[in-house]
Amino acid sequence: MMNPVATALRVGLVFVLALAFRACGTEQAGERIYVPGSFGQGGYGLRYKPTKLVYTGDGSDYVDHLHYLTYGGPRAIAVGTDQVNDCEPGCGGGTYHPVRARAIFWHLARCRGKRIYAMFKIDAPGARRYGKINPFTVDLRYMAACPVPSPTLGVVWAPSQKGWGQVAPTTIFNGGDPLGLLEHIRWRGWGSARAIGIGMGWRPPDNGDVSESEHLRAKVVAWNLGMCRGRLAYRAVTWFFPSYGEKFDGRPHDNMCTGEYVLPK
Repeated sequence: MMNPVATALRVGLVFVLALAFRACGTEQAGERIYVPGSFGQGGYGLRYKPTKLVYTGDGSDYVDHLHYLTYGGPRAIAVGTDQVNDCEPGCGGGTYHPVRARAIFWHLARCRGKRIYAMFKIDAPGARRYGKINPFTVDLRYMAACPVPSPTLGVVWAPSQKGWGQVAPTTIFNGGDPLGLLEHIRWRGWGSARAIGIGMGWRPPDNGDVSESEHLRAKVVAWNLGMCRGRLAYRAVTWFFPSYGEKFDGRPHDNMCTGEYVLPK
């Protein structure tokens, strides 16, 4: 027959251990996890559960009124208000529009001896009305001068390719016909939320054949920084030809983790 006192003590011990695990399990040994970045009004560095976060390098876009649903584990999730700058007539004099947003912080790393969430993604579907890319992903370590490994241009996703999986490649080749070749690329902003390069590529005339392609100046844009097969990489890229009146709008583009061509929704 079981001893009721011993049974009660055993149940009580299990309950106490469960409470202790719940209390410290989300943040290892009580070590806090911080968010690196710029927080407005001169606030800069590392902050625990910030309620406001500037997420673009020029400071023109930010999210505020952040309310955390989860925090302290492998990722944190919050809801808040994305203050979207329409940049009309320019970002310095644009009008801000409040849009409901969901924010995700992930990729645990270290900065200045403290644990941080390195990666940040904001998902505010209403931001598309003002010409913004959505969702938008950025490595927050750049915002707080934390050490950051140099990102690559996606990863290699097919045979006979060039440039993919490399840092700031001067040549990109998809491994197929010449339309997938871009050469003599010179980049600016590599490592920031959006890297822009100028190079030379091939484009057929409208309604023309590939054999009629012209060798023209092209602009390439890489964005959507994040983890791709275990490494930091630009996960979206596209190039276009300004001489044909083409402009960057973020859609369509190539998903450089999979090689999939993403069409506008």
